[in-house]
Amino acid sequence: MGTDDVVLMLVGATLVCLMLLRLIVLVFFHAPAICRTLRRWLTQLLLPLNPRKKSAEELRLADEIQRVRLALSHRALALYATLSWVIMAAAVVNIFLESPRYLNMEATWLFLALMATLTVYAFLPWTLCRHTLDFWYALFTLVTLLYASPWCTPVARSFDALLLCIFVRLPSSIMATRTLWVVVGNSLVSLLIILRNSIDPGGESELEGNSFAISLVIGIEFSSFFLAVVFAAALTGWMWQRAELGRENSKISSDLSAVSMLLRLMSDAVVELDQDLRLQRHSPELSAMLLRDRPGSSLEGVRFTEFVYGSEAARAAELLQNPACVLSTGQGTSAHAFHTRLVDTFTNKVCIEVFHVQVLSSDGEVRHLLGLRDFTDSASLSGERATDAMDQSLPSPMSPASLDQSPVASHLLPEVMEGWPSQTSSSWRPQEEPPRGRQAFLEVDMEVKVVHSASASVAFLAGSALTDFFTAPHTVQLLQRICDEAQRGLDQEGTLPQKVFNYQDLPVRWSAGHYGTIHGTFQVVQSRFGRIGVVISFSEPNLLSPMGRRTSKSSGRSSATSKKQRSFGTSSQPARSLRPTHARL
Repeated sequence: MGTDDVVLMLVGATLVCLMLLRLIVLVFFHAPAICRTLRRWLTQLLLPLNPRKKSAEELRLADEIQRVRLALSHRALALYATLSWVIMAAAVVNIFLESPRYLNMEATWLFLALMATLTVYAFLPWTLCRHTLDFWYALFTLVTLLYASPWCTPVARSFDALLLCIFVRLPSSIMATRTLWVVVGNSLVSLLIILRNSIDPGGESELEGNSFAISLVIGIEFSSFFLAVVFAAALTGWMWQRAELGRENSKISSDLSAVSMLLRLMSDAVVELDQDLRLQRHSPELSAMLLRDRPGSSLEGVRFTEFVYGSEAARAAELLQNPACVLSTGQGTSAHAFHTRLVDTFTNKVCIEVFHVQVLSSDGEVRHLLGLRDFTDSASLSGERATDAMDQSLPSPMSPASLDQSPVASHLLPEVMEGWPSQTSSSWRPQEEPPRGRQAFLEVDMEVKVVHSASASVAFLAGSALTDFFTAPHTVQLLQRICDEAQRGLDQEGTLPQKVFNYQDLPVRWSAGHYGTIHGTFQVVQSRFGRIGVVISFSEPNLLSPMGRRTSKSSGRSSATSKKQRSFGTSSQPARSLRPTHARL
């Protein structure tokens, strides 16, 4: 034994040992998964012998697999027809030129019969259907057996076994509806080839009298058998996964369609955003709502936050991309609601209730379905279930720490209030100087939630319920929370916080059908009986002419009159003009 042989033997033995060690490690750590896989393959192999009744879902998947298998079989038969035409044309040319031929007369007649069958298929494609798939596979298995028999190949040749494996045994397994049929067919072919080479080992002169010939043939046949069975099983597994993926995509599309229709029933506009919060397609409803429905204009590709009021854009983006409180299925789907304000073409602010559904598309990307509802003149549908109403992650606006008189703590409550624009549909900011001009005052009793007393210009509001006066329900909730925190501060510190808070564009209802907005200040007060209330001051409204506000609706409900009225709004007057309110249809 030479030095090169020793080195080659050592390197080969090392690699074999490493692969064996890796195989042992995989079996040790993944034994349960391997057992499940083998059990599944065995179940698929013995599926015809399994008497278990299939469920409706399994029947649908099996039907989809058969559909895919039939489509692949049509392509395979088209390839076989082309290949048989080439072989037969070459045989005819050789016969005409009297040239040496590789195939004898019997093998040529066999291919001629196969070509005739494929010609019938070419003119009658319906002969290949779901019920005849196994018949076609049996036909190709029979052709393989006949070619490997002594009738067509009197002298056994190992090269023929390779040709049969590459061109017949592997591709034809596509048409087998059961892996068991592939096992049976390839077992017969391999057994015939091995027996022929064992009985007549002198077929090839270079291997004559050499036992290596039989070993080579046995190795080729075992490899061909293994490849054909694994190919059939892998193909079936791929088609099964493809059928499941198609079913999941269909279910996702159906769910998205149902969610979209539900959002359209409860919203004025429905838009779909990508993971960057850009509109996937143009929305005529949103365009009409924001008075952007000019000819040729499109909202496709525009970021949704560009429509949101400036100070609320960052918060809206955070609620869309990383909501603090959502209803989630744990599979990439979540739903929640929140409130914000949009700005139309004329810088008028529209109070919007956003119904947000986050889903994963079939390609794994995040999609956002938004239902947008104008609730300026109506109650919120989500109410306290909205994310901005349930979010308790914000600092308590009047915690003991916030009652500290330090400069930083003295501005804590206004900062928290400014972070709650959607709860009151207005902007809350601290102001050093109170608004000037004639003021109206309301004293609110938060225990019974009514206007306890009112100044002369708004005396008709005395005794009104807060839910009737404030159109946004979160306004009452916010005032109640501030009073509760003030009561806790009073119990702990003995004094009320000496702070005045400013608000702007707070929507109110003066009377039935008459709406407007107010801006001014409010402060927590204490009565002689120890009750905690709120004194609200605002500029005296002009109630001499009947005024109200018309709700902004989608394109199907918008009118040219409302657009004309909104077009008179200016940036110097952020409050929306009062217009008559019409009944919703």
